[in-house]
Amino acid sequence: MPCGSNRSPPPSDRSGQCPAERPSTALPALRAHGPEAGKPIPVRSAERWPPARSLRGHAAGAAAGPHGKALVSVGPLGYAARMTGTPPGEAAEAGRPPDGRSLSELLESLAGEALTGLARLASAQTGVAFAGIAPGDAAPQWTAVAPGWTGFPAWHDVPFRGLLASERSAPVVVPDAAADARFAEHPLVRGPDGLRFYAAVPLAGSGGRVAGWLHLMDRAPRELTARQQAFLRALGEQAAAQLDWRAATRRLADREARLATLFNASPIPLTLLRARDGVWIEVNDAFARLVGRSPRDLAGRPAAELGLWEAGAGEPWRPPADQEEAAWKAETSVTLPGGDRRLFLLMASLVRLQDEPHVLAAWLDVTEQRATETALRASEERNRYINEVVTDYTYAFRVDEDGSMHGEWVSASFHRIFGLTLEEVNARGGWQSMVHPEDLPIALAHARKVVGGEKDVCEMRFVTRSGEPRWLRDYAVPVWDEAQKRVVRIYGASQDITEQKRAEEQIARLNRTYQVLSEINQLMVRERDAGAMLQGACRIAVQRGGFRLAWIGLTGPKDRTFRIAAHAGADAGTLEIIESMFSHEEPDCAFTLRALRTGRHAVCNDIARDPEAAGWRDQALARGYRSMASFPLAIAGRPQGTLNLYADQPGFFDDRELHLLDELAADIGFALEACEAEQRRREAEARVRRLAVFPELNPNPVLEFSADGKLLYQNPAARTLAASLEAESVFELLPPETKALVRECLEQGRPRRGLEVRRGEHTLAWAFYPMVELGAVHVYGIDITERMRLEEQLRQAQKLEAIGRLAGGVAHDFNNILAAILMQAELLDMEEGLSETAREGVRHIIRAAERGANLTRQLLLFSRRQVMQPRILDLNEVVTEIAPMIQRLIGEDIQLELRLHQGTLPVRADHGMLDQVLLNLAVNSRDAMPRGGRLTIETFRRDVSPEEASSLPEAQPGVHVGLRVTDTGVGIPPEMLPRLFDPFFTTKEVGKGTGLGLATVYGIVQQHHGFIRVTSQPGQGATFEVCLPAHTTAEARHDQTHGKAAPLGGQETILLVEDDPAVRMSVAATLQRRGYEVLEADDGVSAQELWRQHRDRIALLLTDLVMPGGLTGQELAQRLLADKPGLKVIYMTGYTPDWAGQEVVWQPGRNFLQKPVSAEQLLETVRRCLDNPDTPPMA
Repeated sequence: MPCGSNRSPPPSDRSGQCPAERPSTALPALRAHGPEAGKPIPVRSAERWPPARSLRGHAAGAAAGPHGKALVSVGPLGYAARMTGTPPGEAAEAGRPPDGRSLSELLESLAGEALTGLARLASAQTGVAFAGIAPGDAAPQWTAVAPGWTGFPAWHDVPFRGLLASERSAPVVVPDAAADARFAEHPLVRGPDGLRFYAAVPLAGSGGRVAGWLHLMDRAPRELTARQQAFLRALGEQAAAQLDWRAATRRLADREARLATLFNASPIPLTLLRARDGVWIEVNDAFARLVGRSPRDLAGRPAAELGLWEAGAGEPWRPPADQEEAAWKAETSVTLPGGDRRLFLLMASLVRLQDEPHVLAAWLDVTEQRATETALRASEERNRYINEVVTDYTYAFRVDEDGSMHGEWVSASFHRIFGLTLEEVNARGGWQSMVHPEDLPIALAHARKVVGGEKDVCEMRFVTRSGEPRWLRDYAVPVWDEAQKRVVRIYGASQDITEQKRAEEQIARLNRTYQVLSEINQLMVRERDAGAMLQGACRIAVQRGGFRLAWIGLTGPKDRTFRIAAHAGADAGTLEIIESMFSHEEPDCAFTLRALRTGRHAVCNDIARDPEAAGWRDQALARGYRSMASFPLAIAGRPQGTLNLYADQPGFFDDRELHLLDELAADIGFALEACEAEQRRREAEARVRRLAVFPELNPNPVLEFSADGKLLYQNPAARTLAASLEAESVFELLPPETKALVRECLEQGRPRRGLEVRRGEHTLAWAFYPMVELGAVHVYGIDITERMRLEEQLRQAQKLEAIGRLAGGVAHDFNNILAAILMQAELLDMEEGLSETAREGVRHIIRAAERGANLTRQLLLFSRRQVMQPRILDLNEVVTEIAPMIQRLIGEDIQLELRLHQGTLPVRADHGMLDQVLLNLAVNSRDAMPRGGRLTIETFRRDVSPEEASSLPEAQPGVHVGLRVTDTGVGIPPEMLPRLFDPFFTTKEVGKGTGLGLATVYGIVQQHHGFIRVTSQPGQGATFEVCLPAHTTAEARHDQTHGKAAPLGGQETILLVEDDPAVRMSVAATLQRRGYEVLEADDGVSAQELWRQHRDRIALLLTDLVMPGGLTGQELAQRLLADKPGLKVIYMTGYTPDWAGQEVVWQPGRNFLQKPVSAEQLLETVRRCLDNPDTPPMA
């Protein structure tokens, strides 16, 4: 036992440490077994007490036990010794421990502590690591364990317990278990940490009975000396005495508990009062419930405080003055809590406790007994009235002045049928508590009429103890008082008409079933649709048959899965439960499954009690279902479904009901079979009709030729095709050798397909299929003109894709070449001292390089490979800048007119793409005016309302700016307007148009989140209106002002990364000319090396995006930005395939340059990027 226990510790050594808790150095750690296998068990050394001449000298104190032997006193044991010599009265006051335990509980605890002390002495005297005391029953538990060995295994694991059966009367010693063949192989013995020594001393109690054993164990082998053996025998005697004392203590506690139980469990109210002052000493639970108080509240309080009897009536518990005997009886009227007055017979006895008289009383309620005696006097009169009626049950009620009725008597037959006595009825609240809730208004009206003095007959339902409702026909007569002023009693008789009502209900139910059968049969005659018929049958069963739920399930024709085909009376939750029960091949409902398998009905007449309904009982009862039945639906001679009916009454389905419902299920199965046959017939007829009308409805020509080549049939599509192609007959559209083809197909029995015939601009394809058994050939035709046009468009698109790939392939290198030319020419133009002729030549070079760059850009834009670079533009400036090019494009015979809005029209857009929109629309208008005309380009601002935006799928409400391009050409036919923006759609001749111009315009407008509208009439020209979301004017002005204020030079250090030497040299020279320090690198690797050397000086990274060496410009920027987040970055590129057709997310002109770039644009962008703190270092 640990020293921290609430039991007394063993003696400590001079260090103050409990010897039992000092770590042992002599014994190795044991290993635990069972769930803790493998874990080391801590071992503490046994106490080494000095040897003594007698056991008595080892005890801290001694007391006389039951056998006169010394008891070892450990800690509070001295307290127990005092208790044994103290009279009971004093012990109750002075001996009660502070924790409130009873004497028996205290003695039990002290005996256990004494046994623990004995175990400690045994361990200390012998030097073993473990000493324990266990009782000698069949399943021993350790009673006391010395703390020298914690974590010791359970008794059933100890290998030596078998020795105790054969050596019951003598000590057992095993000096070395490892050397004993009986134990050497046991798991707790093997190994260096195993058990080696064991000894057991019998604990012989009174009469020589062995009450238990003192066990000693250690991991080291040892021999016990004679002195140690003698000591252990003496110790065993002490332990036996303690065990006997414990048994006596337990008997005392049992007796005490039995007496308390008898007193408190008595149904008769019992009290114990002190005679001198009438103070309650003890009351039992029955008396406490009677007066509405707890026994604890009543103990120690005067009886007069309760006010149970009237003042002046005396104290009934006191013995009469002339009482000479120790027991007496007295009757007294007691007022209970709530005002109820009861008559009690007090049976009292005078007892003496602690030399003082006390009164022990039993309180018997005789109120009903006295009332019964009074009622007996009126029995003759009652019997006279009762004999006037013939009935099953008879009764009598007392009527108070307030009109309330109280039951006085009822015949024994009532108790036999309803299972309740009159007292139980009154305890439940009177006769009203037995009335069925639905019939209570009728019953109360019946009672009021009789109390009012009238005879009355009433039919109503009473509910038995088990909950069964029974019908009664009640006959009641009033009895007046002698003065004939009021009714004082009611005598009556009730006839049980339950069976009569059940018969009437069964007849009504059968009539309802007959009606259901009739209506469903009529439905079967009228309705030919199986689903509607089944749904109608379920509806009739619920509405006419009184069922709470009806549903029909059918099995699948192939997989045999069960599905709900129709239902009525089920809400969504109920239907979900049913579907989950039948969602697999084996339904969860045993009754439905049985009906399907056996072909006979399966009935559950009591869902609440039938064990086969356990899986779904709670859900069914919660919905009011009390019984159910499944009836098989036989189709084609085998069950293929079930009709399932649920009723709200148990026992609903009797034999006659089941017989009728079997007929109903058979009729439904027959009707389903007839519906299926009818459905198959209708499907066959429909198939024939479809085949018959197939040629008539076919949009393509269908022909039939006889064996001699005569045309037997042509469908309307053939005649329509001939008329549309201005042919007199379909023969003009067929291959010239049609007759020969017909003969060939019939002779060879093989079809001929893919025979093409050209008719004007149309191409027709024909296929000949022989019908050898009919001696005819069916011919099918189709106009493949559109398909051939689409194939041509596909080829054109593939050509454009090839052109785009070619353009993308050369764009990077070509733009690098142009960049070097353009920048070198500009540097040369900046030189002073050039002659005017040389300067003019240089400027011709600059303009030629710019035209080349513009050509490359247009080529990428045409092939949809241009990077989108939106910025804030003025739409008026865009139109003004492109106008000269448009004039050259449309020719001199077409007049170009500009109508520009007076204010600024800011829009965020890609300048080149807007140019492309204007150019494509201008070319489209030019082609629509072959003899010349007028082309008007107008800019405007408009506000798109939410109503207008809702009518245009691409439009958003808000302020828009726009372009309106109007021509005076031939116009567009109305049927072509819906397809105007379709890719590859064109009205031009083959080879003169790709059909991509307007499609490109539409795509660009969509990319800018705008919309386009077209209005046109043939011969009156066309108007194209492009609307784009307007941008704020303030932001546009800010952009322009910011551009003009940007300086062109500086002294910052710039890291230039460019793989093209010519471009790198030109860019570096341009920047150095304006005062910048430039560090040059030809790839990302060398740029990183320069960065490590000059990191703190570099303010800007100017890098090409596409570079050799496996490191792109964007990846390089990401690495440098990670090292220096404030670094400014500008990207340059001639063409980047990864961004082709995409919008660049960074600010245009701030940190992105499209090659070729002019020196002025380069310097302006660098300066803006360095000066603008808001420029994001995009990477």
